[in-house]
Amino acid sequence: MRLDGHRAPGRQPARAQRKDRPRSILRRNRGGRVFDGRAGRDQRAAQEGKVQRDTQAVTTGRPLALLAVLYAAVCSGTAVAEEPDLFVSTAVSLKEPLLAAIEDFRGIPAGHRSPMIRIHMGGSVVLAQQILRGAPSDLFLSASPHEIERLADAGLVDSGSTCALAGNTLVVVVPIGGQRLDALQHLADPRFERVGVANPRTAPLGRYTQQIVAAANLQERLENRLILAEHARQVIDYVARGEVDAAIVYTTDAQRFADRVSVALEIDPDLHEPIEYRAALVGAEPPRFRAKALFEFLCSDAGRARFVESGLKPWPGTR
Repeated sequence: MRLDGHRAPGRQPARAQRKDRPRSILRRNRGGRVFDGRAGRDQRAAQEGKVQRDTQAVTTGRPLALLAVLYAAVCSGTAVAEEPDLFVSTAVSLKEPLLAAIEDFRGIPAGHRSPMIRIHMGGSVVLAQQILRGAPSDLFLSASPHEIERLADAGLVDSGSTCALAGNTLVVVVPIGGQRLDALQHLADPRFERVGVANPRTAPLGRYTQQIVAAANLQERLENRLILAEHARQVIDYVARGEVDAAIVYTTDAQRFADRVSVALEIDPDLHEPIEYRAALVGAEPPRFRAKALFEFLCSDAGRARFVESGLKPWPGTR
């Protein structure tokens, strides 16, 4: 599988089955390669051009309903009509700091009944595509500014209604007790038969990985070893379950899975474009009061602090 999401030309020889895995879980795709477990099923779905539009559970991979977070009730002495639900689309790698920031925000008096916030998580590329197709969204938190620029070009985001939240770095991880790695070029060693990466068609992490692989001149050497995932959290989940031998992931995800994966190598940030998380108000109409209030809180020092506390890097020019 090429890192651009297309099948490599020609048929590939089937990989020998691993002796330490049950034969019953092995599957062979149309190209002749052998995959196992969920990684194999997801790989075939990516090869057939399918994009999962359902929100993915970030640790189990199962579809889940929109995550609902209910704000605090009416401020004392105030009785007004309830606002419609707020919809937030967010990169799945921002799950924990976003929920923490919302907990802080809901304690701020609103002067009226607060709406329910429905959070849709996934790969930023897919989320932007869904918004362009009409999916409801008041706020968009992306793992790359490019997706927000796409919405701005379509007239769905005003350039003055975006802000930088934080930055991130990348690492190579292996399962606990896995193979050591001293340089990126070692990913081409025979001991790394399967390398987990995000699909650049669905997640910015895939685009960053694409740039790293190109800078290290590993495209051809890794072409037939790549196992594509739909978003960042799914990549590291493959490693944690032992379905791949190594993967390129966000540093913050490696920290959250520290009991199940080991960091084998820190990746030089000069090998890829800067990783910038951004927030944006979405919609051609003026934003609703509470949507704007949540956006302004996330972009404040207090809101950004939650993202930095989660392990993300302060973005230059922000505190």
